[in-house]
Amino acid sequence: MIDKKKDRPFVFVRCMTFNHEAYIKDALNGFVMQQTNFPFVVAIVDDASTDNNARIIREYLQRVCDFDSIKFTIEEYGKVIDAIPLDNPNCLLHVVLLNENHYLKKTKRPYYAQYEDAANYVAMCEGDDYWTDPQKLQKQVDILEADESLMLCCTNCSVVDNHSMEIQAVRGGVVKNDVQGRYNLREFFRDNHQYPTLSVVYRRTHTQEIAEKYARTRNAFLGDWTLWICLMIYGDAYFLNEVTCAYRINPTSVTHSNVNARRLGLAKANFKLIPAVASILPDEYKDIKDDLTKNTAWMWFNLANAYRHQRQYIRMLGYMIVCCIKEPKILFNKIRKRK
Repeated sequence: MIDKKKDRPFVFVRCMTFNHEAYIKDALNGFVMQQTNFPFVVAIVDDASTDNNARIIREYLQRVCDFDSIKFTIEEYGKVIDAIPLDNPNCLLHVVLLNENHYLKKTKRPYYAQYEDAANYVAMCEGDDYWTDPQKLQKQVDILEADESLMLCCTNCSVVDNHSMEIQAVRGGVVKNDVQGRYNLREFFRDNHQYPTLSVVYRRTHTQEIAEKYARTRNAFLGDWTLWICLMIYGDAYFLNEVTCAYRINPTSVTHSNVNARRLGLAKANFKLIPAVASILPDEYKDIKDDLTKNTAWMWFNLANAYRHQRQYIRMLGYMIVCCIKEPKILFNKIRKRK
């Protein structure tokens, strides 16, 4: 349905959405407005929403897409709609409306694998976030095309509330001092980089090796932090210090609801996750591997802090004692920073 040529890159965009009726139009507009000299497919997977999310997506397609391009099929797992926007022939919207909620129970990849497997680059944006720069994909793909040693390109983003009102003009903290340029894996760990998922475009190479490493380190509480590590084992990241997207603080999302339970879940997960991350690092990062596996006092402190937020003070004290035994300085430094 779209013109894929061997001399042009092909980009796949993944959008997972559930009960985003108030936000999904912003996400769709951000996709359709992308101005590129290459084709891209946006897979929008509605995970059996219980609100009007699916209806809004269907109505959007009817309004902005070429009627002759719309292809509707019914599969065992749900309804599939393919459509090309009237104003953007380089864009194909591949919509999957699932009959049954999958969440973490079942992978959704089979519903869009044909497009992802054919892609040179992959981008992601959840249904409650959105892109604001019509040149976002083009800028990032140009950077990656110019340097094959780069595995991913990320940008800065703004932070908005439920009503798309700006909370922070620039999120910040993506890389140290927001300095534009390339960064390697050692710098990623040293400076605790935080790449906003909706800002990233990554190169789709070393797919089997990366998939195997990611399967060993993936964790729902950490988002895509371990994916960036898996990618950067094979190349560097480039930070483009421009705001190209908007990250929404949505209190009903999985990320922002029940914060205390997520904090405790992450604190517990670290004890398995951190050794798993260390296990996938090449020998040239032996110092980082040793630091991850030997300096564990911070994990015990985080677990104690998580129980404090749960008001389980006896458990908190127990893990504080463990933290003190393993490394007394870390507890002193944490308390001093809080004052």
